[in-house]
Amino acid sequence: EKVILTVSLNKSFAAAGGCIVFPNSNMEKMVRNCGSTYIFSGPIQPPMLGAAVASAKLHFSDEIKELQSKLAQLISYTNNKIEEFNLPQFKKTDCPLFFIPVGLPKICYDIITKMKKKGFFLNTASFPAVPMRKSGIRFMINNHLTKNQIEDMVFNLSHVYAETIQENNTSYSEISKNFNLTDFKINANQSSIKTTKKKGVNVKIFRSIKELDKEQWNEKFLNNGNLSYSNIELLEKVYRNNNNTENNWEFYYLVVSDNSGKIVLMTFITVALTKDDMFHETHISEKIEIERSNSDPYFLTSKTVLTGSLITKGNHVFINYKDSHWKKALAILIENLTRIQDKANATKIMIRDFYGTQNSELESEMLENGFIKFRLPNNMILKNLGWKNINEYLKSLTQKYRYNVKKEILKYEENFITDFDKPKGKEIKEIYKLYENVYEKSYMLNVFKLPLEFFSQICKSNEYDIIRLYLKGSETDQNTDTPVLVGVMFSYINNDNYNAMIVGLNYDYVHKFNCYKQILFQTVLRAKKLNCKQLDLAFTAELEKKKLGAKPLDVFAYVQSKEHLKGSILEFL
Repeated sequence: EKVILTVSLNKSFAAAGGCIVFPNSNMEKMVRNCGSTYIFSGPIQPPMLGAAVASAKLHFSDEIKELQSKLAQLISYTNNKIEEFNLPQFKKTDCPLFFIPVGLPKICYDIITKMKKKGFFLNTASFPAVPMRKSGIRFMINNHLTKNQIEDMVFNLSHVYAETIQENNTSYSEISKNFNLTDFKINANQSSIKTTKKKGVNVKIFRSIKELDKEQWNEKFLNNGNLSYSNIELLEKVYRNNNNTENNWEFYYLVVSDNSGKIVLMTFITVALTKDDMFHETHISEKIEIERSNSDPYFLTSKTVLTGSLITKGNHVFINYKDSHWKKALAILIENLTRIQDKANATKIMIRDFYGTQNSELESEMLENGFIKFRLPNNMILKNLGWKNINEYLKSLTQKYRYNVKKEILKYEENFITDFDKPKGKEIKEIYKLYENVYEKSYMLNVFKLPLEFFSQICKSNEYDIIRLYLKGSETDQNTDTPVLVGVMFSYINNDNYNAMIVGLNYDYVHKFNCYKQILFQTVLRAKKLNCKQLDLAFTAELEKKKLGAKPLDVFAYVQSKEHLKGSILEFL
């Protein structure tokens, strides 16, 4: 008596609208009078209503059995023809709807276009209806088609399918793997299929930065974030051969050059365990972290293949857009990223970072290859470091921000002592504790905690600059009678660019003395003192950095996901 039946008049009824069957008239009247969606809906249009009535009469007649029998024969015939030409099917059924697995949307669209020219109109099932690399060809049959027409279509589809798969440099085995199918090979006339190869370029893949020429690498990346040869050497030392999964990365280096030896594309790639909520809202990450701390530290985590690494920033992919082979080089990069993804059983690929306005052709190529443009947190850049003193610096700010700096920072400056000497021994553990304080409170970019060894290594590196902030006067450590360490900033210097990377704070004093704002200000002064022309204050805390004169810079990545289940779980949370 509580059952309500809803029926669609679309699909097999070939009409529109629907009907609702109630167990009694009282419930029907209540819905008519109180159902908000019913009140604002309209009746079925007369032509559709006529079609629905005719379809209902057909289903009540003896003719329906004859039509169903005819359709069943055509379905069986279509399945047999698909098997005869060895076209793959995601699943063989008795349904008149067929799905031929392909892969990337671009390949599907190529097949659809070619089939249309041959007189056959098929459809695609592609992202976002299905995962990006699980697109396919979708078609239906009905009683208006003949067996000859079906055979003609399947015959042409087999040739177009085989031709397009080769043209796009994919393979049947790759399709089988993506869709979890048994191996197959199209029974088409292979001599009629044209293949395209990426001529004019040479590809080299390395597993360590030490296998590359240092000068050649630095020529492309030295003035680019913290991507110098020596810094990547440091990362290889820290993130290899560790017991913790999250601190054990795989490194790859890809170099594509033309026949003259000129580099067209160069990058380095890492495979690392990442948190699936890395870029989600902070309240979601807070919920997930409770689960991770209570039961499974690797809850909702996945392997990711990314250009660069989780602790580097900058244009990780050098592309010479002036070279006519750059699109071929990009295709080679994507092919290798996909191979690495399959080998590592990773779920995502992320190609990063791209700043500001992008090359329109690059965006088109990425989209055709199944990558979605994803906005990363803004980078905060301060380019105005030409002032000679504090007064000139203040004049460069807006009146509102000038007031903020005076009230929130300069007012407290005399309470602090700054130290630029590199920490050693126990001091490294002390500054690491300050980093941990910030890490435990920060969820805007939710990543795994950096290991202590990373800080030990950067304290030895000449490329890193470390600012320590102490409180002087009455605020001293009672045990040692020395000033209390309240803040630390780890920065990377590449020529005249100062890159603030990681901050650490003592939260017992942050609010009382505005320690975070103070160390940001001291970072500005330090960049100026070292004659840097630009200060990169990274992301987060945009307002506080704007007060110091920094401006946001758009940052993008191109992302492709192999599966959507964990994303759905995050959306549910």
